[in-house]
Amino acid sequence: MRTSVDSGQSTTQSLTVAVVERVANRENVEPLDVPPLNDVIDPDALEALFDDPETAADRVTFNFHGYEVVVEGPEQVRATPLEDPSK
Repeated sequence: MRTSVDSGQSTTQSLTVAVVERVANRENVEPLDVPPLNDVIDPDALEALFDDPETAADRVTFNFHGYEVVVEGPEQVRATPLEDPSK
């Protein structure tokens, strides 16, 4: 379980929930309106990468629902819109 700074609250939640909520916030929709995260990444594997502070990954980047998601730790989740290739 993790604490998300993106929610603006001190609630404990999983890293995968933080990712979905971050993208949902960017889209101005409810988290249930975002496609399942496991369509693009294994949520258990993502959680495992940051479980142990001694061996945690520095950064994980992946595309999800039109965003580049960068996870640098349990409390550091960024979602940046992907550029439109037609521009």
